[in-house]
Amino acid sequence: MVVSGIGLGIVFAVLLLLGLAIWILNWIESALLARKEAEPETEPTPQPSPEDAPDLDEAQPTPEIAAAIGVALAMAEAETAQPSFVPVQPQTASTGSWLQAGRARQLTARSAAPKR
Repeated sequence: MVVSGIGLGIVFAVLLLLGLAIWILNWIESALLARKEAEPETEPTPQPSPEDAPDLDEAQPTPEIAAAIGVALAMAEAETAQPSFVPVQPQTASTGSWLQAGRARQLTARSAAPKR
C-alpha cells in the first residue's frame, strides 16, 4: 500500500511539473508576442514607378543568363537521350533454389566419400 502511495505521489508531482512548464512557456510566448506587436512597423520599401522601369524591347540578356539557358538546354537534352548501356534481360529458365541445394549436397557427399 505504501509503494502505490509513493508511486501515485511521484506521478502527481511529475504531472504538476509538466503543467507548470506548459504554463510558463505559454506566458513567455504571450509576452514575446505582445512585445512584437508593440514594436512599430518599418516603412515599406518604395515600389519603382513604371516610368523608371527599363523597356522590355531594349533589355539584353547578360552572359550569365545566356550561360544558364545553355546549361538548362543541355541538361534537358541529356535527360531525353537514350541510355548508353543495354539493360540486362532476366533469364526466363532459372534453376530453383531446391535444385541448387541438391547439387550442393551431392558435391559435399562426393568430396566426403573416401577415395580409392
